[in-house]
Amino acid sequence: MEKESPPSSPHNPGRQTVLSELEEIVICAHVIALANTYGFPTNKLELRLSVKNYLTRIGRTVTEFKDNLSGKKWINMFLGRHKKLSMRVSQGIRKAKLFAK
Repeated sequence: MEKESPPSSPHNPGRQTVLSELEEIVICAHVIALANTYGFPTNKLELRLSVKNYLTRIGRTVTEFKDNLSGKKWINMFLGRHKKLSMRVSQGIRKAKLFAK
């Protein structure tokens, strides 16, 4: 006798995310705007601090985060949900190349 698979759900498996979908979209837009404005990528620590600042500004406390600072696992899951964001390491530029015409 074959087992029937459960009906598929339109929702993602697992627990609910800490931030709402809209909040995550706002954070993504902020990170992209910073990268476009200043021309350098955001690293994971800066992203964590941006999330903390956002939560502080709106007066929200997330009990899953220590002092409202997300953990490394949360950041990795966040980046997995938002594929258009990628973490890159900035490379140093030689002074000669910086001022070259």
